Amino acid sequence: MKGAQGDDNTPPEVSGLQNVTEGHPPESTLLILSPFEGGFLKVQAPAGLYKHRNQKKSEQLGLLSDMSSVRKRGMIVLLLVISCALSIYLLYISESTPVYQLESPQKLDSLITESFHEFDISGGQVRTQNIRIDSTFTRKRFTVEVPPSFSKTTFHYKLHEQLLPYKAETIGRVEFPEKNLRVHVQYNQTIHRTIYLYSQSTD
Repeated sequence: MKGAQGDDNTPPEVSGLQNVTEGHPPESTLLILSPFEGGFLKVQAPAGLYKHRNQKKSEQLGLLSDMSSVRKRGMIVLLLVISCALSIYLLYISESTPVYQLESPQKLDSLITESFHEFDISGGQVRTQNIRIDSTFTRKRFTVEVPPSFSKTTFHYKLHEQLLPYKAETIGRVEFPEKNLRVHVQYNQTIHRTIYLYSQSTD
């Protein structure tokens, strides 16, 4: 009877299972903790089963990696397409700067005078002088006195915008420490007008 009772603690016989309590199990077995004796149950499995599972898992990870790379490349291409489309749209809706013909030097003087009026510079503040460069060319110089609070750089910027449609350029140079501004108006690589803005020292 004691032998029979001792058999009651033995796990039921299962085909292909053995109770393993000592040693290291071979690589082809899966170890499961036995609830009866605290040992291991050895499950016989094909030798290539785990190798096949690992290979399948590696293939799945490789597939996920490839899908991630394709997704990243797709996002980059999409962003480039959107950027190009946006640039084309902005270029399409932006208004191009009109180009006018500068018919004569008098037209240039008229544009400069309009800039003076825009900044409330009266005729009494402006002195003009014709400077002969050679026998065929004379350059006009505008000398303008402005108060110390006058923004000379803003005037230069507005004058540049005024002359840009006529393909005339402005070249500015600030003189220190007085902070007076000399602006050359250039057309066809030739300086035609000079504007000198200065302020009297308050010291």
